[in-house]
Amino acid sequence: MATVRRAVEAADVRGVLDLAHAVWKHDAARLGFEASYGTLAWEGPRSGRARVFERAGTLVGWARLNPGYDRIRRPGAWDVAPPMLAWLVDTRRPDAMDVLVDIVRWAEARTDAPFTTSHAEGDDDAARTLADLGYRPDATEPFGIYLQQELASSSAERVHGECLFTTMAELDDAELRAAAHRVAWDGSTRSADDVRATMAQWPYRADLDVVALAQDGQPAGSAIVWFDESYEYGELEPVGVAPEHRGTGMAAAMLRFALATLYAAGASHAVVGARGDDDYPTPRHLYASVGFEVFTRQQVVRAT
Repeated sequence: MATVRRAVEAADVRGVLDLAHAVWKHDAARLGFEASYGTLAWEGPRSGRARVFERAGTLVGWARLNPGYDRIRRPGAWDVAPPMLAWLVDTRRPDAMDVLVDIVRWAEARTDAPFTTSHAEGDDDAARTLADLGYRPDATEPFGIYLQQELASSSAERVHGECLFTTMAELDDAELRAAAHRVAWDGSTRSADDVRATMAQWPYRADLDVVALAQDGQPAGSAIVWFDESYEYGELEPVGVAPEHRGTGMAAAMLRFALATLYAAGASHAVVGARGDDDYPTPRHLYASVGFEVFTRQQVVRAT
């Protein structure tokens, strides 16, 4: 059966996010990195060279070929990441690996540059399929993990030290929200218009968009939690703290506030992605400190 691929349209966005949720619900250990619904919502399924894949008119997969970019390899050291193929297939289907083959062939036809991709360590089917296509593990590349926790509390402090935690439902200030992102990420050019575009993305909720404010009212950090009542979990993406507030316990306190807000909204679980390699361990240690546990690790592969 042929797989039809086409550019992502506005009407596809909800379907792609629903598919990401269905994959997590069916077998969370097979979730592919950068293919969780919170990551897709934050980055936008239509961004970059993205395609949806259909069989008999049914959505069966999604893929995006990301160009290389400057990244933090380890604290204080940057390098250039190679192009990377992010993908998502409906693992509930018996022909899921045929779709994966079609996705890889599409990516190979789109670029002459070598690229990496990855599969969940527990996804033996994807590992075999990618190996058959000539992709082998690359131990030199950083790899991702996803962590989750069951939520069981709806109380958390709104103040930590000199920082106050609030949400965009209370602030309603796109300029300040953009600044809250910029202070946490070197080189970020996020604008108020970017914020408004994010707020228009389903399933954004202003009451789950957390901002930390310093005593002088300036932003100190932020975290978006993506959640819809039809899902069981919310996903944190992105989470960031200004350098001067790192190592103070504020980031953990902000996460506890976000998790309590998510629980009050009706979620049963929270999920977050992080680097899993030892070159950049701080985020995963932070998430572990507030109760997150790893449920899937990624294996990076590239063509030999």
